[in-house]
Amino acid sequence: MINHYTKKVLIVDDNFMNELKVSSQTDFNKFNESQLDTEIVILPVANEKLDSLIKVTNPSNIKPGEILVKGDYSNQFNTIDSFAEDSTLKKYRIWVNLCVALGAKSITIQNIENLKSAKSNNDSFKLDIKAEQAVTAKASAKFKSENNNYFDGVESKIMNMNIIASGCEPDFDAANKIMQRYNLFHDDMFTSILELRELTFNPISKHEFELDFSKDFNQVFDSTLNAQLDLMCKFAKGKTSLEKVRNSYEEIKSAIKVNVIVEF
Repeated sequence: MINHYTKKVLIVDDNFMNELKVSSQTDFNKFNESQLDTEIVILPVANEKLDSLIKVTNPSNIKPGEILVKGDYSNQFNTIDSFAEDSTLKKYRIWVNLCVALGAKSITIQNIENLKSAKSNNDSFKLDIKAEQAVTAKASAKFKSENNNYFDGVESKIMNMNIIASGCEPDFDAANKIMQRYNLFHDDMFTSILELRELTFNPISKHEFELDFSKDFNQVFDSTLNAQLDLMCKFAKGKTSLEKVRNSYEEIKSAIKVNVIVEF
C-alpha cells in the first residue's frame, strides 16, 4: 500500500537492484537510503501491491525506470513530464477559486516568469493582460523560448482559465472549506489573501500578489532524487525510457512565478 505522505515513487526491477549491488555497495545503500516521502517499488510485485499502485496512477506508468510524483493538491501520481504542468495549473486554479470565494471581481495577470530563464537567460516571457470587472485571463503575449515545451504549455493553459464574476462580499465559510480541503493553511500563497480579506474594518479594493510555485518544485526535485536518477541512468544500458525521464527532469525542475493584481 502506498502511504498517504508518499510524494515520489521510483520503479525499478530486480535486475537493476542486483547490478547496482554488485557494482557498488555504497551506491546500493545510497539508492535505498530511507526517505519519508519516497518509496522504491521493485518489479515484479505482489498482486496486492500492484492493486495499490493502480489506484493511484495509470497502469501504463508502472514499468522499470519510471519516476512517479504526486503534488500537494492531488491524490494521483503522475510521470515527471506531466507532474509540473498538472501541479502548477491545479494550484493556480485553486488560488483563483479562493479569490472568487473571497469576493474578487477581477484578476489581472501582469507577468509570468520562468524562474529557470531568470537564471540562465535562455528564455524570456512577457505577458500583459487587461481585464475589466471580471475574473478573467485573456492575453496578448510575446514569447521567446528555446526548447521549453513545459513553460509554453503552462502559459497557454493558464490563459484559457477564463472565469467571470460580478464581485461580492467575502464568503469566509466557502473560503475556509477550500483551505481545509487542500490543507492550505501552511501555504503563504493562500493565507496571505485570506488574511487580507479578513480585515473587514478596512477592506482592500486592490492588491498585487506574487505567486511563486518554486516551493512545490523544490520539495520534489531535491538532491536525493537527482542522485537516485543518476544511478538509474547509469545502469539503464541505453534504455530510451530513462533517457526521456532524465530529459523531462532537466526541463521542468524549475518553476514559474506569476504576478497578478486582484480587485474586489
